[in-house]
Amino acid sequence: FNKTALQEELENRGVDTLILTGFAASQCVTSTYRGALDLDYDVFLFRGSLADSSSERIKFVEEIHNLLSYGVLRKLIGLV
Repeated sequence: FNKTALQEELENRGVDTLILTGFAASQCVTSTYRGALDLDYDVFLFRGSLADSSSERIKFVEEIHNLLSYGVLRKLIGLV
C-alpha cells in the first residue's frame, strides 16, 4: 500500500476483503497484510500459496495470520 494507488483502486471497486499470496512471505506479504489491517480491510492469507527463502519463515507467517484454504474459498463463492 505504501506509495501506491492500491487503496484508491480497491475503494473504487468496493473491495473490503483481501486474500493475499506471494513471494517473500516474511517481508512483502506480511507488510501488505499489516498495511491492509491498518486500513481496516478483512485480510486472509491463502494457505499453501506463500513462498520464501526459508520454509520455516512460511510456517511462521502462516501461524500468525488468518488463513483461508482453497476448499473454504470454494464454499464461500458457491463452487461446492
